[in-house]
Amino acid sequence: MVKPWQERSVSIVFPIAEAWRMFRLAAQWDVHKGGRYESRGRILLIHAAPFTQGYERLSPQGRAEMHWDMPDDMHVTLTKVAWDLDEGGSEDLMWEALELLAGRSLR
Repeated sequence: MVKPWQERSVSIVFPIAEAWRMFRLAAQWDVHKGGRYESRGRILLIHAAPFTQGYERLSPQGRAEMHWDMPDDMHVTLTKVAWDLDEGGSEDLMWEALELLAGRSLR
């Protein structure tokens, strides 16, 4: 039986420069480049492993939703952290992945 994703609503505000740095790092560590991150607009996805040729449809283990210009145009707010238990995701895994990008503790 497929379980629904687990999620936690949060409200963590980042200065825009810090959020841009996080997304730049996610792009450097993209799943298509041997990393575990994938960005889709305001969504960061975390994968268990990099994509390999011929197996590019791995399901993500988790996702983080960021809202740009919230609360203002100089900030970005992390509003949701979600994880897929069936894919090996967990809340701790998500926080560790986000903290790696942020370079600091977020919990």
